Amino acid sequence: MTKLFLYKARDAPIVAILRRGAVKDIWELIQWNTDTDTFTRGQWLTKAVMNGAYNSISPDGRHFAYFYSSTRDVFKSYAVISEIPHFTASLITDHHAGCWDAISFDTDGAVIHTQSSLGFTKKRPCDLPIRAHFDESRRYTGFVESFTDSRGRNITVAGATILANGTLLYDTTSHTFQSVACPIEPLAADEVVFPT
Repeated sequence: MTKLFLYKARDAPIVAILRRGAVKDIWELIQWNTDTDTFTRGQWLTKAVMNGAYNSISPDGRHFAYFYSSTRDVFKSYAVISEIPHFTASLITDHHAGCWDAISFDTDGAVIHTQSSLGFTKKRPCDLPIRAHFDESRRYTGFVESFTDSRGRNITVAGATILANGTLLYDTTSHTFQSVACPIEPLAADEVVFPT
């Protein structure tokens, strides 16, 4: 059954929507600008075992941190940082991350990981700071089940829909995964813009 997970950025009008498809282990990432109510559909991630409640958005709304496995073996899992609305890794753990690990951002926007001994491989140009130690008190996830947006609307999720003050705002029911003959090329290095 389709389910939505929302992650609200603290310092920007951006919400990352993680949509679990009707078929198990298929996910879609969507960017929502709450000021303009524009929804930008991103990539799909298939054959991914993920718990939506354990992911997070950076305070500035640019990056998404997620923990996934392509198998049911939690010892073959990775912690990943991507640029919303894409799953393509900007940073990925060098080694397998266990199910007890967490990847997130601290309140300053730096990447934090419970296993500070694990290194990250840069897959794309990325200047995100990485904290050496995980401090739960400084952790920012942005995960919300409902919230009041900057326009004063009460935002809630009902199944595959998002409601604003009880009125339908966005419906993901028709989002269906379609295979393509040619895989989508990742963004070129000169198309990726990172904060300075």
